[in-house]
Amino acid sequence: MKRTILTAVSLLILFVLPPHLSAGLQSWQQAQKIAERIGCWAKNSVAPMTPGNVFLKMGDKETVVPLKLTNWGDTEVTSISYTFYYTDKQVSEGPFVLNFDQPLKNGETREVKIPIKPGQKLGKEELLFNITQVNGQYNEASAGYAYLTCCTVNKMPHKRVLVEDYAGMWCWHCPIGLVATDAIARMYPDDVVAVSVHKTDDISKVVSRWVYKGLIDRYAVTVPSVWVARDNKAAGFDITDAFKIEKSKVTYMNMEVDAEWDENGNNIRVKTQVEPCMLPDEGETFAIGYVMTASGLSDDKWRQESNYAEYSSDSYKDAPEEMKFYADAANYVEG
Repeated sequence: MKRTILTAVSLLILFVLPPHLSAGLQSWQQAQKIAERIGCWAKNSVAPMTPGNVFLKMGDKETVVPLKLTNWGDTEVTSISYTFYYTDKQVSEGPFVLNFDQPLKNGETREVKIPIKPGQKLGKEELLFNITQVNGQYNEASAGYAYLTCCTVNKMPHKRVLVEDYAGMWCWHCPIGLVATDAIARMYPDDVVAVSVHKTDDISKVVSRWVYKGLIDRYAVTVPSVWVARDNKAAGFDITDAFKIEKSKVTYMNMEVDAEWDENGNNIRVKTQVEPCMLPDEGETFAIGYVMTASGLSDDKWRQESNYAEYSSDSYKDAPEEMKFYADAANYVEG
């Protein structure tokens, strides 16, 4: 769940220091001590992280948008002043003042809520968020700004991200993908569509052979293989970053699907309701595809093989709670 970023301040330190010193920077504490020694540590310095796309509903007075700020100075921050610049309209707004209930400590990153007005028409607009002052003084951050893509919509879109886990019960390493998929579905139950596709095992026998001609050949030459929206192959038991990247991408419509068997139980009737949220980019086209999945499949003879000695080691102490099942030798057949 931890994130690592290289910011303007750390870049500044790397350029100021000679190579033999900059190569040895291992932590924030080391950087701070060296900066204090050479006198280049900023006093009032706050930098925002770029949030990507934000959605604003037309007609609303404003929408509260979460932004992450980092204090790179040596002083606790009690307030910031900021401005907006709309690049398309070439119009500035502000300054506005944000007072913190609790001071933003040296080296701390915190998510804050910034109110933003929606646009006058549906579509995307670039917005520059610029922190001009910190504690009433000039913001010394070399990158004290961030660009936001504001998407004005007629209805807030609800995007659910497809996560597909390709696995096999014979695969010792496949619990990594199983855990990653189950964990992200648990953490974001309303925003994830999780599907497991099995390769050449007993579960796969109940699936059409055309699955292997298409999905398996393309996405699962080797397993485990976890794909987010069939666009980003994720790795490890934490795929939160890949999920959030896909979740932040612009979606132009809401879609509701209802399905039911016909009177004879031979065919499935599908009803789809599509509601556009904003105007698509020029030249973009869309298509609707349907995928049939099966849930509730079970068999007392099915066992997932797992490297229980590895998964019960300290190397996986930070793994999601779903890993506990695969760390127990009683839950699978050793092979």
